[in-house]
Amino acid sequence: MTRTPRSLAGQGFAHNAGAAFGLQIVSVVVTGALTLALIRLLGPLDFGRYAITLAIGGIVLMPIDAGLTGSTGRYVAQETKRARVAQMLASGLVLKLVAGLIAAVALIVAAPFIARAYGDGRLAWPIRLLAGVVFGQSLLGFVIGSFNAVRIASRGLVVGALESVAEAAIALGLVLGGAGVVGALVGRLAAFLAAALVGLVLLDRRFRLRRRVARPTRSTIRLVGRYAVTLAFVDAAWTLFVQIDVLLIAAFLDSRHAGFFQAPARVLTLVSYPALAVATAIGPRITIDSSATSLARFRGSLQLLLAFQLLCAVIVVTAGASIVQLVAGANYADAPLVTRALAPWVLLSGVAPVASKALDYLGAGRERLPFAVAAALVNTLIDIALIPTIGIVGAAIGTDVGIAVFVGGTLLVCRRRFGYTFGHFFTDIRPFVLPAAFVAAGLTAVDIATDAAALLALAVVLATILYVAFVVRMPAFRGLVRSLADRS
Repeated sequence: MTRTPRSLAGQGFAHNAGAAFGLQIVSVVVTGALTLALIRLLGPLDFGRYAITLAIGGIVLMPIDAGLTGSTGRYVAQETKRARVAQMLASGLVLKLVAGLIAAVALIVAAPFIARAYGDGRLAWPIRLLAGVVFGQSLLGFVIGSFNAVRIASRGLVVGALESVAEAAIALGLVLGGAGVVGALVGRLAAFLAAALVGLVLLDRRFRLRRRVARPTRSTIRLVGRYAVTLAFVDAAWTLFVQIDVLLIAAFLDSRHAGFFQAPARVLTLVSYPALAVATAIGPRITIDSSATSLARFRGSLQLLLAFQLLCAVIVVTAGASIVQLVAGANYADAPLVTRALAPWVLLSGVAPVASKALDYLGAGRERLPFAVAAALVNTLIDIALIPTIGIVGAAIGTDVGIAVFVGGTLLVCRRRFGYTFGHFFTDIRPFVLPAAFVAAGLTAVDIATDAAALLALAVVLATILYVAFVVRMPAFRGLVRSLADRS
């Protein structure tokens, strides 16, 4: 266990988890509202174009963003001297700027060719705008990741909330004014760049990155860059796994069907935000905690997430289709089928980010790589086999199988690194199975009995309240919360 000076120890686990969760709440509310508004305002065809553009951006973004952000964060979290922390941050920022500019230029050049490949010339300008979005999002991700690495997630909350609110305001204003997909992307571009600049100012005020002592050296750039390459391959495989569905649906079918799939998929992605908050808090702590503390904190956090994700998966199976149809509108006729088919992904989506972030900070990126590649490969092969025959539901099946492969492999690495086993996983989820079964039975009965959306929504709220009331009264749950609130 590394001893960290108080001046660099940052905030406690509970404080960082709370700040990260606050950022996810803001994102859920603001980004969720923006997503629902765009689904309605753009319609299936233009929302499909928007989804394809973001999918392309995700494939370009993740290797340059998570690779360097994760690598910088790993070494920053281990440092005990402020000057050395500043030097690591400056080294990561130099590499980030270079990689971001290269990616932006490449997208601008490739835009017309990508649009032609999809047989939709109107994709060219959205992809050109995406070049700026990728650059801004890459910088913002680095800033937030740096604050998380030094265990000051509250600063990340400030810049992340700024981006969410600015994007929603600008994008909605432009789309309502008739700018369509281009307007949505311009709002995204402006918000990312503004929030990134604010974040860089805050980071410089904290660590004085412009000082001579903070200037990057060849050794620090090489150190950060070497591990970044490993994480870049891992995250490229993961991004391909996440985005391949939309790209293959557009290739085999059309942009409209891509919109049918992505509308419920983006809505369901919101349920993984609590897991992202926990991952943000656990990752940096695992480098300074003892092995026993790391295992206990990881297991306790994951158990809380499993309780939440199991409830969400049950709601998705029973009432999710009707709810998504309600919020998406009648134009998205195939969305309910996709919603139910993605229930296994909803359950496992809470495990993936927490386990992955912990392993990245432990330097186990290379060990995760085979499972990320396997997940992407399995998803791609299933999509190719099923999309032409059964449509977009085939893509959902591929996603479910792929996430199971990834989570299973990641937990195997966790077992080797700090002792978390499949036995722990099944033991921790078991107490929540019975209350989840009662929720499933109740919601199924209501869904069969009525088509009224208001009654179904009320049933979901009441079932959730009863489930939470049962869980919080469990003695194990109360002890778990107390132990996680410990600052040590």
